[in-house]
Amino acid sequence: MDQLKQHTTTFTIHQGDEERCVSIGETPSGIVVSERSWGALTEAIHDQPVYKQSILIKPLSIDAAAYVLGVTKERICEALTQFFVCAPYRMLCDLMDYFDLNDVPFDYYAVDKAGGAIRLA
Repeated sequence: MDQLKQHTTTFTIHQGDEERCVSIGETPSGIVVSERSWGALTEAIHDQPVYKQSILIKPLSIDAAAYVLGVTKERICEALTQFFVCAPYRMLCDLMDYFDLNDVPFDYYAVDKAGGAIRLA
């Protein structure tokens, strides 16, 4: 667990009454980018006060993700952090759109209002 903590970056972005907590970490399964948002906008869009979603970039896709972000795979977590920090209005869906446009595969996970898991690969 300590090894995982060393490779995880978490930060919170504040925009008016909306807040998003983004976590980027390396796991044995790949790189996980998670977003938890809360506020009036989140509730209006998702019909729930807090929304959690994440993507998993599997090991075979890390090179492609690094390439489209313009970095080596050793610097991908740093590049993913900069994706959000440089433009705080960016959300996980923006990263997913960018990866889709550049044919970078990822798995998507979310939790719906009833607490059920949503998984798209």
